[in-house]
Amino acid sequence: MVFEKTVISLVLLIPGWTKLQQILLGYIPNPQLELVLVMLVVPFIVNAIMFWVVDSLIMRKHKQKDTLDINGSIETPRVRRTEESQVRARMQTRV
Repeated sequence: MVFEKTVISLVLLIPGWTKLQQILLGYIPNPQLELVLVMLVVPFIVNAIMFWVVDSLIMRKHKQKDTLDINGSIETPRVRRTEESQVRARMQTRV
């Protein structure tokens, strides 16, 4: 947490932020609209993008974990279920 705050503080010390602010927000004449954009709209969009990225990474990891078998061979869960059901069927016919 301290590291993040330090990095953000160092980034904000880079000259040119006021010029970037004027370029991005200079065309908005109403300060209340500017406040709404900065405080509500932009954070909503950034959070949505972060949610999408993190969800994609989690789902990719989950899919890769499902495809790996204990022995290291790559099988889909459907194939494993089919093999298990075939073994169960053979066991039931023997009895």
